[in-house]
Amino acid sequence: MVRLLGLAALAAGILAAPAHAELHSCTQIGSLPATISAPGAYCLKQHLSTGIAAGAAITIAADDVTLDCNGYKIGGLNTTADTLAVGVQAVDRAQVVVRGCNVRGFHTGLALSGRRLLIEDNLVNGSRSTGMRLSTQQSMVRDNRIHDIGSTTAAAAYGLRQDVSGSTVITGNHISGIVSNGPSVGIWSTGALDVIAGNRIFAMVGGVAGQAIGIHASARAVDIRGNHLIAPYSTNSYAVQLGDHGHEGSPTVCTGNTAVGFTFSPVYSTCVLNVGNTTH
Repeated sequence: MVRLLGLAALAAGILAAPAHAELHSCTQIGSLPATISAPGAYCLKQHLSTGIAAGAAITIAADDVTLDCNGYKIGGLNTTADTLAVGVQAVDRAQVVVRGCNVRGFHTGLALSGRRLLIEDNLVNGSRSTGMRLSTQQSMVRDNRIHDIGSTTAAAAYGLRQDVSGSTVITGNHISGIVSNGPSVGIWSTGALDVIAGNRIFAMVGGVAGQAIGIHASARAVDIRGNHLIAPYSTNSYAVQLGDHGHEGSPTVCTGNTAVGFTFSPVYSTCVLNVGNTTH
């Protein structure tokens, strides 16, 4: 019960973060690739593109950075299947905000790791493998749109992938069109104490070698609530799939989720709290 109360406190605390305000003073990024090496506020004021095949279009190499793209595009012009380029990257950073970026193309749209990150109001589409790949703690990932990720020849594709870390709230995201010849996953979480709430996920396409999965969670004490998962175009599909820790009886919470049109019913029986979930 203490752990469940901890989950609730985490959600309440992070969800209380205020909505963003427009930056009135910022350092403009005028060309790509670019590296942010000092704390401060940075922004885009025009669409930018780059044809790099590896590395990142924008690298955040400092703590205490706000990147606000103001809805402008960060375009990956290299459309080959073997591109390894990333749209925006931050490795082991603290107190970073990535907001309002329209990231198109690349192998991975956003690749961010660290503590106390805020990732909000971004549009990521056309990534060859993964829309957002995260490893975050005490962070918020909210109100992003992630569409048209992967391809029919990709080995796997992920809308939003949260690896290893945890205590992150993933909420209000709209994820669709995840396609691969292997597993195609809307949200993949291996982070303990993550909260996955109020997301809308639909249209995953798993190939003959894999599955279509709405939400996969395989760490301890994950709170999965109020998500809407709708009809993937696949005959081997799971709305909510819990990994090893879920089956070992760790206190994962599943409440108020709606799943429509999946082949296999969600495995809510492994949740310590299973209330108000519906399957159609």
